[in-house]
Amino acid sequence: MPDRVTRFDMKNIYILLVFLILVALPLSAQNYFPLEKILRYRILTEATTWGPHGNQYYNYFYRDFFSLPEVTVNGKKFYKYTVYNRTHYYHFDVPAQILYIYNSDSNAVYKAFDFNLHLNEQDTTYFLGTPRAYQCTKIDTLPIWGNVRPRKGFTIPGGYGELIDFMVDFGITYHEYSYIFSAGSTEYKSTLNGLVTDNATYNSFLVRLDSTNLMKDRYIDMFPFAFKVYGVIANTLSMTSFNAEFKIIRNDTLIFSNVYTLNPITFSTNTNITPAILAPGDIIKYRVNFKDSSIFLNNVSYPDTGYKSIRVLALPSGTDENVLTAEDFILFNPYPNPFNNSATVEIYVPEFSKLELKLYDVIGNEVMELFSGEKPEGFYSFGVNAESFSSGVYFLKLLTGRNALYKKLILLK
Repeated sequence: MPDRVTRFDMKNIYILLVFLILVALPLSAQNYFPLEKILRYRILTEATTWGPHGNQYYNYFYRDFFSLPEVTVNGKKFYKYTVYNRTHYYHFDVPAQILYIYNSDSNAVYKAFDFNLHLNEQDTTYFLGTPRAYQCTKIDTLPIWGNVRPRKGFTIPGGYGELIDFMVDFGITYHEYSYIFSAGSTEYKSTLNGLVTDNATYNSFLVRLDSTNLMKDRYIDMFPFAFKVYGVIANTLSMTSFNAEFKIIRNDTLIFSNVYTLNPITFSTNTNITPAILAPGDIIKYRVNFKDSSIFLNNVSYPDTGYKSIRVLALPSGTDENVLTAEDFILFNPYPNPFNNSATVEIYVPEFSKLELKLYDVIGNEVMELFSGEKPEGFYSFGVNAESFSSGVYFLKLLTGRNALYKKLILLK
């Protein structure tokens, strides 16, 4: 009797273990191509061409994709996805760990890649339209956009050999292939540059509007003025608008409104708000807006809501109305910083002044004079060319009639 009970218990334990393993496999399977979660994505493609005489040409471009069209085949959804000129309808079977492609011309489904392959193991793919041998050439993890994720790479050898990397939660993160022609060859390298899923955004362009040069009440004779925005816009290629709205309120009545387009390089614009249309006590309200058409659909404003306000002040008693009240000199943060060979330095001069702008090394030796002379009121930009300098820390010094301003520059080569 005890033996029968033991055998019975062992049989049930075995069945339970098999059941748990079967249940656990799909749960632990990784999704290397979460097509059903991807809303929008951006691909950066770099192209390098070698000519017949060894000459080399380089180009790059971005492509934004705002949707993944889908078709249903045999009850399964396939999503259209493009990397450079490779466009397929894909379906990733998570439990089976196999990526399939749908060929609409032949109305057939083929296997693209098997993610069960071990390193250096081979199989057959229809990724290029016809059966080709391929090999698993990469199994590792990689930190990307804040997390370490598993990665698998496959290589299709041959004259038009291709490399394709997939990463859990992201899909195709890298694609490389070479096109060979009679006079040379071109190598294309495509990288996933940005991604928007149903619950996260990855590698969005940095758009930050921090403040402006219009933060304090101004005397009436300090108009018109150059309006300057401080912040960072990492990429303006997809910019659709960058402007500043201005309103003048007098006794609770709107007497003036205008929208000024901001220069995306200098972040500045000239206004036509003159003393002729102003009166002491007027309230000037303004708001800065930036929008782009990238996959991130950036829509950023300063302030976040509402408007910033300043008051127009009457001149102090006994002040000549033709005297301009001076503000502070400003030495803006140079960009980029750290930099490689070249950087840009911007300054603001509040009144006609004599000034010097120089660059010094870490021990105080002058290594470059950017400007020495007189400048009227306004914003100015200067270039730093450090091709002949060694890597290290440098200091910018703006010497004015009132004081000296400093900024640190880091040169990395």
